Parts: sequence; C-alpha cells; structure tokens
Amino acid sequence: MTIGTEAAEAGIDTVTFTDTAKTDSLVVEAGFTNNLTVNLDTDNTQDNSIVATNYTKVLTVNALDTDIDDNVTTITGGTGTADVLKITASGDTIAAAQLASVTKVEKFEILTNNAINLTIHDNNAVGTGAAGDETITVDASALTTANATISAAAEDDSKVVITTGGGADTITGSASANHGDTITAGDGNDVLKFTNAGLTAADSVAGGIGTDTIEYTDAADVVDADFTLVTGVETITTTAGIRLTNLVLGEKALAAGINTVTFADTDAVDKVTVGAAFTRDLEVDLRADTGAGQSIIATNYTGSLTVDLTDSFIDNDGAAGLTTITGGTGTDTMNVTASGSAIAAADMAQITKVENIVVDSGLTSAFGLTLSDNNAVGTGAAGDETITVNASALTTGVATIDASAEDDAKVVINTGGANDFITASTSANNGDTITAGAGDDIIYFGNGDLTAADSVGGGAGANTIQFTEDSTVADAAFTLVTNVQTLQTTDDKMFTALTLGAAAMAAGVTTVNLRGTAGGDADVVTVGAGFTSALTVDFDADDAVANKVDATNYTGALTITAADSDLDDENAAGVATITGGSGSDTIAITVGGNAIAAADLASVTKVETIQIVGTTANADITLNNNNATYTHEALFETITIDGSSLTTGVLTLDASAEVDGKVVIIGGADNDVITADASANVGSNITAGAGTDTIHISADGVLTNIDTIAGGDGADTMSFSANSTVTDAHFANVSSIETLTGANNIEFTSLTLGSNAQTTNVSTVTFAGNTASSLTVSNGFTNTLTVNSTTTAGQSDNIDGSAAAAAIQVVSAAANIAAGDTIKGGTGTSDKLTITADDGTATTTLMTGVENITVAYAANKDVSITMGANNTQIASGSTLTVDASAMTETDEILTFTGNAAETDGLLNITGSSGADVITDAGAADTISGGAGADTITAAAGADSIVGGAGADSITGGAGADTLTGGTEADIFVYTAVAQSNSSATDTITDFTSGADKLNITLDYSGLGAGSHATVNATVVTAAAGITAVQAALSAERGQYIHDTTNNKLYVNVNDDNLITTLDYQIATTTAAADGDINFTISGGAGNDTITAGGGADTITGGAGTDSITAGDGADTIIRNGDGTTDGYDIVTFVVADDIIDFTTNGAKVNGTAVTAYNEGALGAMGATHAFTAFSDNITVANSLTGPTEAEIETYLGATAVFQNGATGDAQYVAADNGTDTFIFYIEEGADGTNKQFDAADDIGYAMMRLVGVDDATSLSAANFADFT
Repeated sequence: MTIGTEAAEAGIDTVTFTDTAKTDSLVVEAGFTNNLTVNLDTDNTQDNSIVATNYTKVLTVNALDTDIDDNVTTITGGTGTADVLKITASGDTIAAAQLASVTKVEKFEILTNNAINLTIHDNNAVGTGAAGDETITVDASALTTANATISAAAEDDSKVVITTGGGADTITGSASANHGDTITAGDGNDVLKFTNAGLTAADSVAGGIGTDTIEYTDAADVVDADFTLVTGVETITTTAGIRLTNLVLGEKALAAGINTVTFADTDAVDKVTVGAAFTRDLEVDLRADTGAGQSIIATNYTGSLTVDLTDSFIDNDGAAGLTTITGGTGTDTMNVTASGSAIAAADMAQITKVENIVVDSGLTSAFGLTLSDNNAVGTGAAGDETITVNASALTTGVATIDASAEDDAKVVINTGGANDFITASTSANNGDTITAGAGDDIIYFGNGDLTAADSVGGGAGANTIQFTEDSTVADAAFTLVTNVQTLQTTDDKMFTALTLGAAAMAAGVTTVNLRGTAGGDADVVTVGAGFTSALTVDFDADDAVANKVDATNYTGALTITAADSDLDDENAAGVATITGGSGSDTIAITVGGNAIAAADLASVTKVETIQIVGTTANADITLNNNNATYTHEALFETITIDGSSLTTGVLTLDASAEVDGKVVIIGGADNDVITADASANVGSNITAGAGTDTIHISADGVLTNIDTIAGGDGADTMSFSANSTVTDAHFANVSSIETLTGANNIEFTSLTLGSNAQTTNVSTVTFAGNTASSLTVSNGFTNTLTVNSTTTAGQSDNIDGSAAAAAIQVVSAAANIAAGDTIKGGTGTSDKLTITADDGTATTTLMTGVENITVAYAANKDVSITMGANNTQIASGSTLTVDASAMTETDEILTFTGNAAETDGLLNITGSSGADVITDAGAADTISGGAGADTITAAAGADSIVGGAGADSITGGAGADTLTGGTEADIFVYTAVAQSNSSATDTITDFTSGADKLNITLDYSGLGAGSHATVNATVVTAAAGITAVQAALSAERGQYIHDTTNNKLYVNVNDDNLITTLDYQIATTTAAADGDINFTISGGAGNDTITAGGGADTITGGAGTDSITAGDGADTIIRNGDGTTDGYDIVTFVVADDIIDFTTNGAKVNGTAVTAYNEGALGAMGATHAFTAFSDNITVANSLTGPTEAEIETYLGATAVFQNGATGDAQYVAADNGTDTFIFYIEEGADGTNKQFDAADDIGYAMMRLVGVDDATSLSAANFADFT
C-alpha cells in the first residue's frame, strides 16, 4: 500500500497491519504530509516493510518485541529527525539482525516495565565523522524496575545515546570512533560494558543512582583521561578471563566516583596504578582472579588501599609469578579469604607498604601465612614500619602465621578461636605484639627472640610458648607475657638455661616441657623464689640425656612428669638431677615397663612424692638412699611412692637402699612386689592395696614393731630375704598379711607367731630352699595355719605348734620330710601333714600331735611314708588318719610303713588307686586299700582292713582282725598261728570260694632229725560244731575243716585232733574248698612225708630224705643246699605246673641256661650253663637213696664229656631211667679241665627223684625258679 497526497488530504494519520499470515508493505510518499503512526501486526513469520524515504513528517512505528524478534522488518524513516520505533517489551530478545533493515529512525523507545534485550545494528545510524552524522537513541527509561540489556557494540561510526530506567541494566557502548556515546544509566546497579578503546574522553557516562560498574570486555589499557566525562560509576572490572593490562587511576577516576577495582582475569597479569591525585579510599578485589603476577602500585597514593584476595591466589603454587602490591602513604590493608592454602614468605616478597593483613571474618578454613622481611622495614627509629596480621575473625579455622623472616620492623599478630600456631619475628628493633585469642595456641620464638619488649597475650585456652632453638631464657623475657601456661622447646632442642621467677609466674606459666632428645641436649631449669605458683616440668619427650631441675628456693608445688624411660638411664647419658624446694614436690612417672634403678635416682632430692601414672603397664622402681634424709627424730624427710592408679599393672618397688629417711609406699590393684626400706630411724609405712602382693624384708632386723604394713585386699605375702629372727612383737602394726616366707635358701632362724600375727591375719608360712627353719606357734595364735616346706631332707625344720589351738597344716614334698624334722601339732584335733607324691619317702619320727596325713596328687608319682621307732607320733587314744585317695592313677603307689613301737595311738589309712604296700603300727588300726592290687600287712591289734577293688593281699597279723578283701580275687595271708586262733580270731567278711585264697604257713622246720613229720594239708569234710570237727580229724598235721555251726575254718597245725590255741581258727561264712588254700609248708630235719591239696603250695622238705606229694595246683618245691645238707627228696612232680627252686644253690653254678641233650650228645659246662638234662639210660640201683657218685661217674662217662669245663665249674644234671628222673649236682675238681666226670677228684651229689617224670628232657626253664 502506498499513501500520498490524497491520503493526507483524507486525514489519514494511522495505518494498522492486521494480516498475521502475509507480508505487509507500506510506502509513504513525500506528498503525505500528516504525522503518521503505523501499528505492526503480530505476524512473526513474514517480513513487513515500511518505506518513507522522502517523507518529511514524523513517523511513529509501534511494535511488540515479539513482532520483530524473529523476522527482519524493514523500516525506512523519512527526512525528519524525529522518527521513532516504539517497542512494547515483554521480555524477548531483539538481535541486531532483526534490526538490520531499520534505517533513518532516530529513536528506539522501549514501552512498558518489562525486561528487554536489544542489540543495535550498525545500519541503524550512519556516520562519517562529519557534523551531520546520524544519531541513534535508545530510550528505556520507562523500565522503572525491569532490567534492560542494551548493546551498541555493533555501531562503529555514528553517535549513540542510551538511557535506561531503574532496573539493574546492562549497557554495552558502541565502537564508534567518530562520536562519543552518551549513556545515562538511571537508577539500579548497572553494568556499563566497553571494549579497550570503547571508553574514551569523548564518552559521557552517567552511572546514576546505585552501585554501577564499568566492565571492559577485552584486554584493556586504561588511562585516567578515559574517565573525563564519567560520573556515578563506582567499580571497574573486566569480563571473566579478560585482563586489565594497565589501569591508571587519577583525578578523573576520582571524579568519576571509582572506589573499587575487580580483577576477573584467569591467566594473565593485571596491573593497577593508583596516582597521588586519586585520594578516595580504594578497594582492589582479586578474589575472582586466578592469574598470577598481578600488580597493584600505589606508591604515591595517600588514601587507604584495600586489596581483597584469597590465600590460594597468592600462594603461587604454579610459580608463574609473584603478586606485587605496593601500598601508599596511608593505611593499607590486604584482606585474605582463607581456604586452607599456605602463603609462603616468597609469595609475600613483593608486598610492601601494606600495614594490615586481615583474614575474612566468620571463616572456618585453615589459614597459613609466612611473612617476608620485605613486608615491613625498620631501622630501630621511631618511624619503623609495622605489619599487622589480623586473623581474629577465624572462628574454628586454624591460623598458622610465621613472622620469623621479619628481622627489623614491628610485627603485630592477632588470631581467632582455633588452636593457632604463631611464630614471632626475629626483629631486634621492635618488640612483637601477639594476641593469640581463644583456643590452645602455640607461639614460637627462637633463642633470644623473646625479650622484655615482646608483648604476648595467650588469650583464652591452654597456650604455649615454644622455643625452636637451644635457648637461654631469663625470667625478664616474660615481662609482657600473659595467659601462657606452657613453655617448651621443639623436639631435639633444649633449654640451655631456663629461669622462672616472678615474671614467668605473672605470665601464667604452669608447665615446662623438656624435649631435647638429641645427644648432649641436657635441659636446665631453675625455679626461683619469685615463682610461687604450682609448676609441672615434663620430661616425657626427653629420654636420652640428663636433665636438671633446680627448685632449691622454690616454695610452691613442683611436679615432674616423666616416662619411666626418661629416668632409667638406659642410654648411659647420665641421671636426671631433680632438686625440690620447700613445698610439696612430686615426680609423676608414666610407666611403660622400664626399670628405674637406684643409680637413676641418685640425684633426686627434696622430692616428697613419686606418683605412678597409668593403669595397665608395670612399674619397676628402686629408691636411692639420697631420696630422703634424716637429721634427728624431729627432722627427717619422707618420700611417698604412690602406685594406687595401677589396676592391672604391677608395682615393683625396692626401697631397701633407703636406710635413714621415712618411706611411704602405696600399691595398686594388681600383684605388687614391694621391698621395704631399711631405715633404722623411722618405721616403714606400706599399704599394698588390692591384689596378691609380696612385701620383701631385705635383712634381719629390718622388720620392727614401729613398721606399719597393710597388705590390703588379696592374699598377700611377706618375704624375708635374709636369715631372720622374727618375734610376734614385730607384727604389732602389720595387717592383712596372709603368708610369711623366706626367699630361696633363706631360713627363719626363729619365727614366733602369737596374738599380733593372729591380728595380722597370717595363715601361711613357707620354708623355702635347702635351709633349716624354726617356727613356734604360741597360744595367742588361733588362725588356721599352713606351713609349706621345701626344705630338703638334708636340713631339719622345727615346727612347734604344741602350745597353739590353731589348726596347723604342714605341706611338703614327701622326700623333704626326714627323720630329723620336728613337727608338733597343737592342742586342737585337726592338725595335718600334707605331702606331695614325689617317689620319695616321708619319715615322721619326730612328728607329734598331728591328726592327719594327706597325700597330694602328682602325676605318675609314688609316695612312701615311714613311721619312726617310738610311741610318740600318735597321742595315746588318738587316731592318725592317712589319706592317699587323691592318688587316682593306677600306677601311683602308696607305701606306708608303720612301726610296732606305736602301741597306744591308732591309724586310719586310705590307700591310692595303685598297688599299695601298707604296714600298720602296733595298735588296732583301720586300713582301706582302695583300688589296685594292694599288699596290706597289719601287726598287733584288732585291725579293720578293707582291701577294696583289686586283687589284694591282706595280712591281719596278731589280734582279732576284721578283714574284707573287696571285689576281686584276694589273698588272706597267715604266717603264724598266733595271727588267728581261738584266743584272737580273725573274721573274713567276704571270702569267696574259688576266687579268694588263703595263704597259710605250716612251719615244722624246728623238728629235729629224729622227728619224722607227716603233713597232710588237705581238706576234710565240713562238720557242725567243734566236737564234730575234732572227731572228723585224723591227727595229721595240716588238715583243714569248716565248722558250719560256728562259721569258722580250722587248720590242725599239730598232730592231735583237738582245736586249741595251737591251731588256726578263722571266722568265715564260706567254707574253703580244695584249692582255696595255698600252703607254705616247711619240713623238719627228719624224713618227712608232706602231702598238699589243690592250692598253689610252696613246700620246703628240709633235711632228710623227704617224700613230697604237692597235689594239684602250680606248686613250688624248694630245695635248700646240696646233698650234704638237705638230703635226697622223692617228689611226685607235675611237669606242666610245678616249679623247683634251688634257693641257696643258684649262685653256685655257672650261668642261668637250662639245656636238654639227647643220649650220647656232648654236654657243656662254662659261663652259660646252669642245668643240663639228658634223656634215658641212667642206672640207679636204689631209687630211694638216689644215684651214687660212682653211678653218676658211670653214667656221665658213658654219655658225654663235659666240654669247656674248668676247675670249680658246677651245674645241675638231670637224667632219667625211663621211669623217673634223677637230679644231681656236679662240680669240677682241682684237676678237671675239659674231661670226663671222675668221682675221685670231682664232686657229685644226688638231690632229687622226680617220680613219674620218665624223660628228663621234658623239663624246661619254666620248671625252675632260678634258671632260664
């Protein structure tokens, strides 16, 4: 559509595009003379066009930002100067391309209070630098609160005028070199962006109200003149990553309102120069700058410069260059945001003329700073520079500040609430002022660096001054120090001399830590009279040298804390010297198992207490006699060793070297070992505490009645280390000691227990080692007492409790109880000897008044107990109970040997589980063998004997005994009629025929040669009553019969039919059958006839030619002597069962072998042969008298030559005649060597005829007791 003259005349003044789908086009001709308003449609898909090239009036185009934000709208204004594009903003963005076809329009006016983002196109105005150049104006003043973003960066030749409203607007100036921009930012915190050359003295920039910023968008070299027409702008910065190559601030920048410069570069060097004409306080913010080597030069600046940065910015980790900050003549400050990085002295080397370094407030990150000596300069004059580091705003972040490089100027350091680390300067010109704030702070000084001019305030918390070099520190150095509790050195450094007096006390010092562990580091601390507060000196970190603490004139309470390794001189570097003062001084030792010897404490004096610190480690301390002194009874020193803190740790304390002062010892809860002092002037005072403690008495006489010793809870022991005489009076002040003992091989020369020992609670006395001790228990002692003796049999103990009612138990190994030991029980009835089985013998010869002997078990060990030959070991009418029942293993044997001399006291013996051998004394005793095959032999008295389990052998002896064999096959032994006859008849309670045996001796050996005894030891049919019994007998010796009426067994010993006291009489409910009795029969000197029954009998024929019929059973025929003494016996012999015992001839023959030869074989004599049997063909004329010597010669001559015989060789020979076997003895005479038997010079005796043994070679070693 075209409008011209006619349209003007028609009065048209408005054209509205309404087509939203097609392109609208309007041409305004020169003839149209009305002012025209064109309303664009909302078509955002088509390009609309308004061309008014020759139009002379005012063209106004109304459009929404959305009408032109996507398509190119063509608007060509007329020849007037007031054409305007009015844009209703809704928050959209209009790019430069959408405005590329808008020309000859002088003004863009933004309507409504909505955000707009608009970029001018270079086509919007044209200029050549002449006076008539076009101007493009953007008016966004209608945006009262919304933000306008206006960019004229594309405009490079015309003049630009931009006005914004009250929002936080962003305006980018043009790049026009022909005209300066005019920018009025209005209210709000606006950002005005320029390229390096974009802001010049021709540009008029008014920041308006708010904090406004000029931002350079490329590397900028800015001179002060560039700010000639700038007003109301407070901040200069760059776009992120863009550097300020050089920014110069002077009077123009001052007039512009500049007070802040913010660096945003990330990789290059920025520089700001502040001239003298710039007098306003200036803040330079480097916190967003991650570049390196930034430079701020304010040499002639008189205002206050503040530089904001982070510790990570300045710490120069990348080593790409150092930050340079040169302050002016005013008071300049560097604000540091802490993030945990450490700023080294080298990082600070180019920071000068800055008076304050301040750490941001409220931070919790750590802060580390080491000053450079360049940071402040001094010469000792009044005008010396001061550098102040203020980290007081740190709440929990730790400040580590090191000013040690500063050696000439004044340093002021303030820290915050954490545990800070501050190193003072080394300046000799000015004293430091250090205020540490809250927290447990450490302040470091070199040797000589802390002087009276230094002001140090530790603040709240437990604060420390630490010396980093070997240091000599006088008390005056603490003149201006307050609130410092601890003094110490760095590890491996020492106090060459540290003197504490009034100044150190006023400073608050309470602790000194010695830490000089290097070789030769001997700390020396002197505590003067002016220091009156309590003081702790800690040796803990110093275990290789000899430290010295001298508190001679000190009146306060000194505490030395040390590990036991600090004092034990294990490195032989010398011993610590500790001299206490006139107050109460203590060494607190933290124990770790190291031993402190007496030599280690030789230089410890005037110390009242040694306190053990710890609960579980062991303490081992030996006192020195120097530790406490004695002047007279009213003037002496006391040293206390307190181990009460120990719960499971053991206190080993030896005070024996202390011989004059007073010692107080307090033990802990474990098993402590304490050696009492040997002071003769004042009594010991020992409280051992809980646990099983041992208190050693080092020498005879050390324990006296003025010693106070309390064992405390637990079973405690007092041990004597030297042979000692101890009376009951010595226990007057002793309590809770349960055991008294001598050390190994130490004896109690005399030990008396009475009422004091009773109160002491003594219950055990131990004799140790190979010495003889003497113990007397008086009537004042009534406790149960155990006496343990390890005294060997070579020494004789004397234990005398005869006056006491106490129950006394003596405990010893069996072998240690010898005939020389005296053991006297008391007046009570429960005294005991307990012996441990050890394969040894306890001999009780001198034992009296003891009611019990108990055997204690020891694996696989036997025990023997032997009574002495006296009648004093058991009191008259009393019983001694012997109990070995604890010996529960079957190979453990009790051998008890009583003595018949004990006639008025009784025994009650219980055996072990083994095969015991028990012999009682002379009274009516009670014996229980227990398990095992026991051998029990009683003497006189009506004994009660129980064999128990096992196949036992029981001899009741004289007296009417009661015998019980037990569960297995037992043997009841009778060796004499007097052991059980009508006068004193034994009772066997459990005799079992076929299982149990009676061993009965019939001894007729006293019969002479003219008496020919007939013994018929066989059973007779039982009878009822004594009359019937006597009638059944046939006047033969040895007959036995059971009386069913009286339940008795009778054995007729003599040769009548009467049962008298000369005959055996045994009460038993069960009749003895054939084979139940094993007889031991001895014939006399005559020709006896002996017949036995079915038992395993032992028959000795004696002299004379005896006829022996052993009967059934495995019998033993004993042949004493040779043919000249025992005669020639005729024996009915059973080869399968019977044995021949050449009892007295066994030693006459060579060797032990039994050898059988066939007829005609060569016999042999010599080293191995004992018995030789030849088969057949001996001729004996008279079998009743046996072979003669001539018959022997004839037989041997016809049979064999005895090889290897020598003079004196002998052996037995058996030969048979096909019916019987004859045994004879031969011996080589003086001339007989390897030759045939010759009756003229050899010896040959007939000894025995074995009836019915038709082959001599059937005999074997099994038939002989002597040979194999």
